[in-house]
Amino acid sequence: MNIFHTLNFMESDSGEFGSILYECVRCSITVPLEELNKLPEIKCICGYRILKKIRPSVAKVIKSY
Repeated sequence: MNIFHTLNFMESDSGEFGSILYECVRCSITVPLEELNKLPEIKCICGYRILKKIRPSVAKVIKSY
């Protein structure tokens, strides 16, 4: 899955950028949290129940004194 496909999923229906994404460990399908909440169980459409959270590639900047 390329970065452009992932960025398209990161934009939610309301136009907000930065929704939480999960990726199936078996089939690598990216699923937003909103779609997972619609299902009675948290699992991929392939039936696998192990999902990993996709982290943004932006580093967090912390000031040091």
